[in-house]
Amino acid sequence: YCTIAGYVGNVKQWDGVEHDWKFVLDEFKIPYFHALEFYGSDKKYRSWSKAKRNAFFNLLMDCLRDHEIRVLGSSVDVQIYNSLTLDERHYLTGGFHNGMKWKYQGSPSKPYFLPFHNVLQQSTKYVADGSLMYPVMSRQDQYEMKALELYERMLNGYPAPKARAKWADDMIFSDPKKVVQLQAADLAAYWLGKLMKHI
Repeated sequence: YCTIAGYVGNVKQWDGVEHDWKFVLDEFKIPYFHALEFYGSDKKYRSWSKAKRNAFFNLLMDCLRDHEIRVLGSSVDVQIYNSLTLDERHYLTGGFHNGMKWKYQGSPSKPYFLPFHNVLQQSTKYVADGSLMYPVMSRQDQYEMKALELYERMLNGYPAPKARAKWADDMIFSDPKKVVQLQAADLAAYWLGKLMKHI
C-alpha cells in the first residue's frame, strides 16, 4: 500500500500540540519522533523497556487528543493501481486530457499522488468557512515538484472544486525533524499503513 496521512487543525490547536509534543520529547530526551525509528531498531530506543515505550507513545497520542485536531488518511493498493490502464493512471494522478491528447500527464508511475489528492480533498471538511488551509508536507525531493504541479492543477481546475476556497495558494515543504506537525503525520501514516495490511 501507498499511504498518506496527516492532521488538520487551526493555529490555536496546533500551538497546543506543538508545545505538548516538544515537552514529551524533552522529557524523554528525544530530539524528534520518526515512526520507523521508534518501531524499528534505532539505537535511541534500544535500551527502552516496553513500559517506557508505551508511556512515550501514549503521551504523544494525548498531545493529539487533547487539542482535538482531526486525523486524515488515504491509501492505495499498489498492485491494483498498477493493474489499471495507463490512461486511468494518468487521470487518477492529476492528468488532463483535452480530447486529443494528455495536456497534463499526471504521474502514472507514482501511486503516491492518488492518496495525496484524496487527503487534500478530505481536509476541507474540517476548515471553517472563510479560513484557509496551508498544506505542510514532508520535504522529499522525488515528490516535491510533482506535488506542487498537482496542487497548482487542483487550485486552477475547471470547474473549480468546492474545496478551492479553503486552500491557500501555497504549499509548504519542511524538515520533519524540525516540524512537530510532520512528526504527528508520520505516526498517523505508520498506523494507517499497518491497518491496511489487515483489511
